[in-house]
Amino acid sequence: MVAQPHGPRGLAHGIVGPAPVIAFGTSIVAPAASVPTLLVILASYAGFASPLVVVITFLASLCCAISIAELARRMPAAGWAYTSNSRGLGPTAGFLTGWMMIFSYALFVPAGVALTSVHASQLADDVLQVTIQPWAVYLVALAAVALVAYLGIALSSSLDLALVAGEMAVIAALAVTILIKIDPKQYSLAVFSPASLPHGHFTDITNAMIFGITAFAGFEAAAAWRGWVKAGQGWSASAARVPASSPSTSSSSSSSLSSSSPQSIRGTSLRSRLCGALLVLK
Repeated sequence: MVAQPHGPRGLAHGIVGPAPVIAFGTSIVAPAASVPTLLVILASYAGFASPLVVVITFLASLCCAISIAELARRMPAAGWAYTSNSRGLGPTAGFLTGWMMIFSYALFVPAGVALTSVHASQLADDVLQVTIQPWAVYLVALAAVALVAYLGIALSSSLDLALVAGEMAVIAALAVTILIKIDPKQYSLAVFSPASLPHGHFTDITNAMIFGITAFAGFEAAAAWRGWVKAGQGWSASAARVPASSPSTSSSSSSSLSSSSPQSIRGTSLRSRLCGALLVLK
């Protein structure tokens, strides 16, 4: 008997919808952490015109996100940054990007769990009058994350959506409270005018934009996810491969990849579990 060829395995079709994708990107952006840190630094440069800088950086991030989503839709792959840069800028750029992403997550994930453990320990001590060592919370949190990741992306994406909804509810409540406490006479559209900059220099905007873009960092993850989810295909191992051949061959391979219709893959796989780990490890 001749073995039947198997297509590329990936995420089950329809297992991740628009809401989990938005929640994933929001959780990577981490607004609860960006508001009291990066936006405070942004305000030190932009002053009263901080809302203007936030709008500018949002529009810049949106344009970048649209481009990333289009690349991901045409080249859906687990390593979207590696794939896009390898196809567009060459294997060297893809190699450097891929390793930079690996090192960033190697630092990002443990740091996130460690900070969560420290704050959870302090919260238990202040509210419940219970002393819990941060290292114990760290081990429990890490075990919980590993379990949820192992159970698959369906569970991890739902949990991520619930946590993000709670986070946004807290931020919205804080924003509404501030607006209510402020005297309406102090409301002004001058916050959107460059004339409100502390020193009146263009560098005030550019310096503040550095931290504004950093505050939005993480949007590219949701853009890549939405691109290949919209394409109807999960992770594709073949899309991430960069052929070691002539430029003409690479160009023709990229063209055929862009024009090929994505296949709907049924059933979960190891890649879906790894994808679930990415969702809950922040």
